[in-house]
Amino acid sequence: FSWSPRGVLTAGLNPAQYKANGRMHQIAEGKLFENRFASVPLYPGFAFEGLANRDSLQYAEPYGLELENMDTMFRGTLRYEGYSEIMDCLLRLGLLSLDPKSHVSAASATEFLHNAIGKGDLRHLLAQRLALSSSDPLVDRLLLALEEFGMLSSGSPITAPTSLDAMSKILQTSLKLNPGERDIVCLFHEFGIENLDGSYSVQTSSLVAYGDAESGETAMARTVGVPAAIAARLLLEDKVATKGVLRPTIKEIYEPLLQRLEAKGLVFAEQTKNGVHNSLQHRMKWTK
Repeated sequence: FSWSPRGVLTAGLNPAQYKANGRMHQIAEGKLFENRFASVPLYPGFAFEGLANRDSLQYAEPYGLELENMDTMFRGTLRYEGYSEIMDCLLRLGLLSLDPKSHVSAASATEFLHNAIGKGDLRHLLAQRLALSSSDPLVDRLLLALEEFGMLSSGSPITAPTSLDAMSKILQTSLKLNPGERDIVCLFHEFGIENLDGSYSVQTSSLVAYGDAESGETAMARTVGVPAAIAARLLLEDKVATKGVLRPTIKEIYEPLLQRLEAKGLVFAEQTKNGVHNSLQHRMKWTK
């Protein structure tokens, strides 16, 4: 993790809504992982899946888009393939509960796990709780994940107000960046356009940023912190005349911001393909 584990876990509990292929879609709270997009083919060498990210529809108006005239409006989160099925298992096992009644006081992560699912043969217990066969490959993957999280061996005592907070503490320790490791941030924006003459084009804007393993500076810190720092400097330099709480959707903010980000090595690669109708939306086949 190069940002808050708790933020990652709670994000998976949110409801979501979006528009795709002319239809509105709603995902109920706690159902996000089971409604994942299993494959998001973006970059060679990366195996991504996708999750809807809260309310996509609210972004149409700030960007001057007319939702009623749009075929698709979607905002999502990229994760490596396999992430959602493991997180969904943790959710179904009660390990991501925010119920105050799930207060945790355990001698170790292993005890926390056994308090949730019972004691006995772990493979059998997991399969039983998840309504799976003990030989299901998902049970194997879950056991590997729990081992990676340090939940199959003794460790430090855990005290937390909820099960989700306990999992956050466990992941903060087990999945921290070690010396020589780095994180990565991938952003991808796509606009499928039907022109007035009936022709089609696809415009994309993408960014792939890596952390610095030598200095320990993370890509997350750079991509979140540097834009905020530049915006603060613009204010100090009196370069923003508009008053109030502002989004960076006005030229006096985003133009100098993008220029200074480029000087810091944060540059979006932009591309336009004319006569193309084969967008990511169609490659994902995300709605049937």
